[in-house]
Amino acid sequence: EPIKLWEKIWCCSIKMMQNQLKVRLENLITRKDGLLMGRNDLCFCGSGKKQKKCHPNINEDSVAAKIIKLYTQLSKELEENVYGKKNIKCQKGCNACCKDYFAINEVEFAVIMDYLYNNCGIEKTNIIIKKAIALSEKFEKNNPEYYKQLEENIAGKNINYMVRINLENMPEQQEECVFLDEDGACGIYNVRPIICRTHGICYYSDDAEHKICDKIPSYMNNKDNMLDIDEYKMEIASVGNYRKNGKGVALFRRKYPIFYFMKIYFENGRTVADYFKHPVIHNILHGNEEMLYDCICNFNGIRLKK
Repeated sequence: EPIKLWEKIWCCSIKMMQNQLKVRLENLITRKDGLLMGRNDLCFCGSGKKQKKCHPNINEDSVAAKIIKLYTQLSKELEENVYGKKNIKCQKGCNACCKDYFAINEVEFAVIMDYLYNNCGIEKTNIIIKKAIALSEKFEKNNPEYYKQLEENIAGKNINYMVRINLENMPEQQEECVFLDEDGACGIYNVRPIICRTHGICYYSDDAEHKICDKIPSYMNNKDNMLDIDEYKMEIASVGNYRKNGKGVALFRRKYPIFYFMKIYFENGRTVADYFKHPVIHNILHGNEEMLYDCICNFNGIRLKK
């Protein structure tokens, strides 16, 4: 029938044009200076790889890109100043601290999820999510008092309260990290959080004495084998906190353990696709800091005085 045949041809043409447009858009990334950077250009992270083969889903002006650049800087410093030392006690392959309890910020978690989505596949990612939610339930059972602190709504509280509630009653050691594979290696090594990059091999000059692990019982006595990261202190502290030009108020976002982030975003059947559609997550990966600032204010109903 001529009409039906024409409709099929028309639909195929529309679909073809849509696919062509999609490909063209995917090959271009808009920069804040108005120029267009092709996906075949070198990635912003400094890896030497093409954008489309490295961080294809992250805007180079986003807060996610900012922390990835920081990861690159820290890795370079450690390669040049620490890893070659003969007496370094924190050796490659050691996972002694991967059972310690620690918290990360939402930007680091978003970078991890982007890495899982692009490199591990949805099936493996879902296995990790289920493992993390099960760990969260076990953690709640074993540490009910601290778990209540995790669930407390701290909107409107100051930064000191946020720090205190994360530290009070904090357990010393728990189950191993959900990203350790069967051989004890880190499954997200390239995008591991700052705490994982610096613990045992970096220090601040004003840190107090403490035990790092059984292999490094004295923090102070190990400084010769560690990297002084005082110059990065403010940059590291600011990750996950957002500012906007013209606004004197910064938005401070709470840190959570990885398994609790997994519970927040994926319990009750929510999917990885749902996670990336979340407006805050979308702006972490694709917007800039000012866009993210406005998004969080609108999403949470925050009204700030001018």
